[in-house]
Amino acid sequence: MSDKHSHPFTEITGGRLLSAALYFIVLIILISFLDISLPPNLVGQCLLRSLTGFYCPGCGGTTAVRDILHGRPFKSFCDNPAVLYTLYLLWLYTASFIVSKVSCGRFSAVKVRPWHFYVLVALILISWIIKNIILLLTWGAE
Repeated sequence: MSDKHSHPFTEITGGRLLSAALYFIVLIILISFLDISLPPNLVGQCLLRSLTGFYCPGCGGTTAVRDILHGRPFKSFCDNPAVLYTLYLLWLYTASFIVSKVSCGRFSAVKVRPWHFYVLVALILISWIIKNIILLLTWGAE
């Protein structure tokens, strides 16, 4: 970089961005076809769940990621909707950034807005409340 004030991405060409995107897509496709089954003791037990018996706001996150990698988006959404929403935003921002760079600025990249964060927090809280209500309603049924 010749100018000390230039942004680090200004020297990345569209071809390099497309190559990186293609490598990433191939990696995700390969991972999704592999049988990834984590041993239960590797992930560990949720501290809040083990102390109180209730789910924490992040419960189901690891399972949701595994479901996404195995091509089960609906099950992933049921396990923890914040994971699917976060992956969607990541894809949206990455794709729009690549399009912006390849088009030399003719198309602008999607910007992070505060409401994106508010939706994420709402998904986490609503999912947490629903899971614990279901847990309370089925507590003696086990």
